[in-house]
Amino acid sequence: MTPFKGTNRVTSLYGYRTLNGVRQFHYGIDVVRDSGTWDIREVTGGKVVATSTDYNGGRGWLVKVQTAPGVIEIYQHLSAISVKNGQTVKQGDKIGVAGATGYSFGVHLHFEVQI
Repeated sequence: MTPFKGTNRVTSLYGYRTLNGVRQFHYGIDVVRDSGTWDIREVTGGKVVATSTDYNGGRGWLVKVQTAPGVIEIYQHLSAISVKNGQTVKQGDKIGVAGATGYSFGVHLHFEVQI
């Protein structure tokens, strides 16, 4: 399962990278769609444990989904959120729309898994 229907492309990998001359650790992957809509689909399925439309330290609008005990998926930089805290989501459910909120250089999805 991929976050976008259609063709997806990873534009930044997990690990160290340099942005604007600053070396930093990137805790997820950045994904864009090459075809299809900008709708974001839930990759695994679980319970929405947080949503936010704040700046969030550069993360922008985000959704957090607990997919297993101690495992959280984070979807960041959204332009719209389609779910609510406490909601159960299945794999493939729409959870939002990709955007460029927070510290971003264009429309994309930052996808991160925290354990």
